[in-house]
Amino acid sequence: MAQGNTTEGGFEVVVDDNLPRYSGIDTIMLIMEDDPAQRQTLENIAKEKLTRFPSTSLCVASDTAQAIKHLENYRMFSPQAWLNAILDYNFSEVSAGGDKKPADALFYSDAFRHFLNNKGGVAVIYSGSYVSQAQQSQVISEAIFKCPNFALFFAQKAKVAADDVIKFMLSVAEPKNIHQLRSAAEKFGYDLGGYINAAREQRKQ
Repeated sequence: MAQGNTTEGGFEVVVDDNLPRYSGIDTIMLIMEDDPAQRQTLENIAKEKLTRFPSTSLCVASDTAQAIKHLENYRMFSPQAWLNAILDYNFSEVSAGGDKKPADALFYSDAFRHFLNNKGGVAVIYSGSYVSQAQQSQVISEAIFKCPNFALFFAQKAKVAADDVIKFMLSVAEPKNIHQLRSAAEKFGYDLGGYINAAREQRKQ
C-alpha cells in the first residue's frame, strides 16, 4: 500500500512500503550499515522496540548516498525532527554501484548538518576495526564542538552488543538528555561501551 506525505503547501510524494515515513516525525532513527547481516540485525531489533514509539521513523541505508537521500526527504517533511544515527564507518563491503565513501561524507551533507544544527541529535559510530580511524576524522570531531545539541559516541561491534546500542538510542538519546550526554561522552572518552557499563554498575548500587 502506498503512503502519502503531504506538506502544508499541498505537495505530495508517494512512497512504497519499503521506504520510511517522512512526515509527522518527532524522531528519526537512522541505521547506516553496509554489511547485510549486521544491517538486518540492527533493523530487526529496532523494529521490535519501536512499536512503542509511533512518532519515530526507522530509516535503514546501506551507504552514505542512500542515507543522505532519505535525510533530504526528512528535511522537507519533518524539518524539526530529532536525529538519532547508528553509523558504520567504512563501506568497503557495499554492493556494486553503491557509495563507498566512509561516514565522514554524511557529516559534510547539508541534510545531515540541518538536523544537527536545528533540534539536534545523537550519533554512534558503530564500527569494527575502523573506530580509531573514525576518531581521527576532523569533520566528525568538529561536529561535536560546532553543534551544541549534538552528542557523539564511538562503539566497537565486538565490544558493544547491537541490542545495547538500540536500547541506548531509544531510552537515553533524547533531547531532554542532550547536555548530560555531551558531558558523559567527554567523561568516557566518547566510548559508548564505557558509558553503558558505568550506567549498569550504578543501577546495581
